[in-house]
Amino acid sequence: MGGKTRLQVRADMRLDLKDSGALWSDAELDRCLEQAISDLSRMLPLEKVFEQRLGFTVSAEAFTTPVDVSTDRIVADEDISGFSAGSTATIDGQPDVPRPLTVTLTDANNSITGMTVIIKGMDENEKGITETFHYSTGDAKTSTGKKYFKYVYEVEVDQIAGQGAADVLDIGIGDFEDVWVSLA
Repeated sequence: MGGKTRLQVRADMRLDLKDSGALWSDAELDRCLEQAISDLSRMLPLEKVFEQRLGFTVSAEAFTTPVDVSTDRIVADEDISGFSAGSTATIDGQPDVPRPLTVTLTDANNSITGMTVIIKGMDENEKGITETFHYSTGDAKTSTGKKYFKYVYEVEVDQIAGQGAADVLDIGIGDFEDVWVSLA
């Protein structure tokens, strides 16, 4: 509209509408003009920009990344030779950031023929989660989970067969470079 008065705008509207002055009253044209300006203002609001530049010196800058792989951060060297179905391991620590867990079985004489470990905890959204790990004779003795644990509340040996002396269970954390994690 480029600086036009209301009278000039109304005259231009009458010209566009081919109105000689008898079809539309001034009040109706003013009301339509107000409505059009109001609608346009909602679609294209008046935006104001405020810039402020801050300048300061940073000294002793630090950057924290998640802890590297730890095979026994959650459960460390738990002797499972006396475990039976339903036994729980001692929790020694927690993940530093939400990430998958690893289960490592040390069975030097290969006496364990089957074992099921259930880990219970919370995910990154603090919702309860459970992950189950199974081991049978011939399987790898280290497994990496798929669920992201923020907290671990319980590590239960749900089923175990053939355990003997020097059988050890470790629960740790996976490599932070292999998974999507937030920086600590």
